[in-house]
Amino acid sequence: MNICKKNIVSKKEKMKKINTFIIPIIRPDYVERMLFTLYRYTPHNFNVIIIDQTTTSEAQERCQKYAHLWIKSYRNLGFSKAMNTGIVLANTPYITLANDDIE
Repeated sequence: MNICKKNIVSKKEKMKKINTFIIPIIRPDYVERMLFTLYRYTPHNFNVIIIDQTTTSEAQERCQKYAHLWIKSYRNLGFSKAMNTGIVLANTPYITLANDDIE
């Protein structure tokens, strides 16, 4: 599944980032659809921070190129700790907390 077209990626790089989406991954099979929806329906003035809490590298192999920062935790941190980790690392005025299973 191709999430970004070349012309969209180039526009994304030129826009000032105002929002950071923080997405903890527990179910790797959902995150690709979530990212597809995010890039398709949202203006591209955002960063994506992924907190990968899975035991496999399946999601990272497929989706790492669409995240601005990918953090692989050694265990399941839980929702609150994963979100707090992303909030500390975000560098935009606005932060959106999202789950990996939303579309």
